[in-house]
Amino acid sequence: VGKRRRPAITMFELDESLEFKLIDKKTRLPYIPVGQEADAYLLGQILDIISDNGIDVTDLDTSLTKTIYDHVSSKFVGPDLATRVSFLCNPGNLVAALRA
Repeated sequence: VGKRRRPAITMFELDESLEFKLIDKKTRLPYIPVGQEADAYLLGQILDIISDNGIDVTDLDTSLTKTIYDHVSSKFVGPDLATRVSFLCNPGNLVAALRA
């Protein structure tokens, strides 16, 4: 007896207007993949959050990194988002990015 194959359920849908064109169906948030281009985009979003909220990057500690992560995670989904945000929130990375 042949087994009926279940159709694959996709977690994402396409949105051409977005940078990476995928939306997570469960959360309805844009999906940011892993990669240099995606991390550069994520860093841009973090810098926007910092400037929009008047965050002093010289005073970046873990609670501030968590605050930034909370902002990011309320706008995006993606693999290892917490790890990537904490890496990008390293003061050296941020200060270098702000000077660029």
